[in-house]
Amino acid sequence: MGTELRRLTIDFLEDKPEALRRITQANWQLECLISSRSELPRSLRREESRRTLDVPGVYLLIGPPEKSDDSTHNDWRLYVGQADSVADRLETHLKNIWWRTVVVIRRPDNHPLNLSQCKFMESKVHALASKAGTCVLENKNAPGLPFLSPTDEIDTQDILDKAVVIVGALGFNFFEAPVPVGAASRDSDKPRPVPPKLQPLLEEIRKLAKGPSCPKAEWYGINGPEYRMKVVNGGDFRVFGRVTWAKNWFRVWIRDAGHFKVTSAVDLEKLNEEIQKAYDNAEKYLQRNK
Repeated sequence: MGTELRRLTIDFLEDKPEALRRITQANWQLECLISSRSELPRSLRREESRRTLDVPGVYLLIGPPEKSDDSTHNDWRLYVGQADSVADRLETHLKNIWWRTVVVIRRPDNHPLNLSQCKFMESKVHALASKAGTCVLENKNAPGLPFLSPTDEIDTQDILDKAVVIVGALGFNFFEAPVPVGAASRDSDKPRPVPPKLQPLLEEIRKLAKGPSCPKAEWYGINGPEYRMKVVNGGDFRVFGRVTWAKNWFRVWIRDAGHFKVTSAVDLEKLNEEIQKAYDNAEKYLQRNK
């Protein structure tokens, strides 16, 4: 995912090690909550614990593997869901057989995830797990992907990327296929090739995003026809632009400025100013969250 993992904090919210715990990273907006199935009914009866879970979020129900000695997760069972109140929804799942739950929410001191963001994350998480093929998905149908504005989509994707890092650090790496021994990377992680005649223009856009006036900027490709620009500060980051392409032109989205059609170097003159503004705003945003 390209997200640097620094230091995670685990807070025990109850007096048992398998009961409700909160996992956070100091500069990230999201929280991951984890609990065993056996302790969850007790947590839902406790006023404080239920209040912690009574928020919009995405949840994973993790079931045991069919083989007790399976260390690859290939036979583990996973259900992906979302709800306006995770507490209420988890209560309905108590009749099912599963082993552990992981919940992803936005920190209470920030505005909570909305319904569209929850559905977006649910759909993306399900798709990642399905593509990786490291567990048995229990969902009967793949969740649909809702519409989000470009800004909301980037922000929600940031939260999702960081959530995948935390969930993986907890030992549940259901979202990346194993890398063959000796392989440096997977082709599926690389963006699709840019048409040869557009490559010089793409390089000019990259130079704008990584110029001397953007010292903390990173440029990276993701699976599909897309590159992104982000500011990195310590263990946190903020995406401030992305680039996709059609046959003969680029579509460049700049945070707080909108979309730009780029067909030649002439179009880059205005883009340079907008990229710089977006970079400066993203850097200030990260500084405020320190």
